[in-house]
Order: sequence, then structure tokens, then C-alpha cells
Amino acid sequence: MRLNNVGLAAGFVMLCLFSGGIYPFGKKDEAAREAAIQEDKPVRGAGEQADGSPYETAVPGQLVEVTGIIRVVGNEPFSEIVITEEGQQTWYLEEESRALLGRYRQRKIAVRGTVELQEITLANGRYLETRRILKDVSLISPL
Repeated sequence: MRLNNVGLAAGFVMLCLFSGGIYPFGKKDEAAREAAIQEDKPVRGAGEQADGSPYETAVPGQLVEVTGIIRVVGNEPFSEIVITEEGQQTWYLEEESRALLGRYRQRKIAVRGTVELQEITLANGRYLETRRILKDVSLISPL
């Protein structure tokens, strides 16, 4: 009799694990998963940051000044140069800026450039983020 109970319990666990069953054992249902994904979507147009950064309010073609740390992100041969503000907002810089700003890696600088916005979409069509790109960058000052 004891063997039958163990067999029933094992069968129930297998049913739940492999078919989704009545109790999905920690798996979120599809609606809850979609809701969680939607909550992670960045808010657009939320207004200017408390530190005066134009990050959220920038529009294409706008001339902005950005102060932050120059970093290289990504893996070769697809690495990119970025400037990260104190509030962790990241501005991508055009490839032509690498020669001008490459020697300031890991240093705080101020730059001026023209904004370009690029929406990043995943393969499944879901919106991920809007990338802020600075074009025609000029160095204001190393800090």
C-alpha cells in the first residue's frame, strides 16, 4: 500500500512539472508574466532629471551638454563608447567620437552634441528602450 502512495505522489509531481498541471510550482501564469514585463518598460517623457540632465526630455536634433564618465561598453569588434552621467543615464557616442574622446576613458568630462534617438526592439517585437546617441560631439572640458 505504501508503494502505491509513493507512486501516486510521484505521478502527481510529474504531472504538475511537465504539463503545467493544476499547481505550476513557482511558474507565473502567462498573464502575470506579461504584466511583469509591461511594468519593466521604461517610462518615456517623464520630465527632466533632478540633476538637470536632459536625458528624458531630449528630442532629435537638440543640442545638449552632458557631463559624465567616458566608458567603453560591449565586446570587440562591436564595442561602443558612452558617457555615463552621475544618475547612471548612458549616452552613446557616434563612432567618430572614439578618436576624440578615447583617451579620456574612465575620466569625467563635459561634451556637447546633437541628440539622436534610436528605439531598441527585441526579436519578439517588444520595445526595450530608447537609446540616446550624441552626434557631432565636441569636448567642452575634461574635469
